[in-house]
Amino acid sequence: MPTTENPAISTEEIKASRFLAHATMGVKDRDIVSLCSRRGKDFEEGLKDWFHNQIKTPSPPSLFNTLLAGGYHNKGNYGGPHIIDEPLWNLFIEHGGLRMRVAFALSQIFVINANTGKPAHHFAVAAFMDMLIDNAFGNYRTLLEKICRSPAMATDLTFINNRKANPETGSLPDENFAREILQLFSIGLYNLNLDGTLKLKGGKPEETYDQEDIMGLSRVFTGWGLNLSSGRIKLGNVIPSREPLIQSDKVHEPGEKIFLGKTISAGTDGYKSLS
Repeated sequence: MPTTENPAISTEEIKASRFLAHATMGVKDRDIVSLCSRRGKDFEEGLKDWFHNQIKTPSPPSLFNTLLAGGYHNKGNYGGPHIIDEPLWNLFIEHGGLRMRVAFALSQIFVINANTGKPAHHFAVAAFMDMLIDNAFGNYRTLLEKICRSPAMATDLTFINNRKANPETGSLPDENFAREILQLFSIGLYNLNLDGTLKLKGGKPEETYDQEDIMGLSRVFTGWGLNLSSGRIKLGNVIPSREPLIQSDKVHEPGEKIFLGKTISAGTDGYKSLS
């Protein structure tokens, strides 16, 4: 029915507009009309129908391929440290449904640096965003494993070419990514009750992990490097930026890995340790 403020706008259209503003990357008049037309007996029925259709909507064109088509892998076409900005936002706006909104939300959890002076990294970021978009409606555990093998994430969080411990020099595996997974990507700093309040132990928040857990998990993220089967990564060849990281047994930690009450037996290879 029309509203008193504007007789031409119905209550259902106001609801649809408000909902789509939260659930998508942008609202168009046709989207509001389409959602209202699905409502059936009531607005809630229309929402269910809308969600089902959004989940069935396939991913938009690959951002990685868009950069390739634009020739940004060639020196003469490289446009500086912000070349990914325009094609990425064009993708969000043009295909701004629920999938893109979820992918954007995931990018605010799995944060990487999108703007650098290295052309190949822009392609790695494009592949990273394609991965988030393709897996927006998938299983979080599956996505997390894909994140762990992303060249963009490995570069930003410094575990690319991370090496096993060296008893002679006293060096240990880089702990940066292990710490970020625990703190930001999964369980967080403290255990929570079902209502979201902090669990207390001795009057203090109960921590979910400690330094020993970080050290144990960091051993999983050793031996991971770029897949260079298509050639060295450089201007003109950015394909390794898209490929999942592969393992090198020579630098993967072969010893026992203990974290969060779980033990990965000594001798377990890198792929099985990650899975």
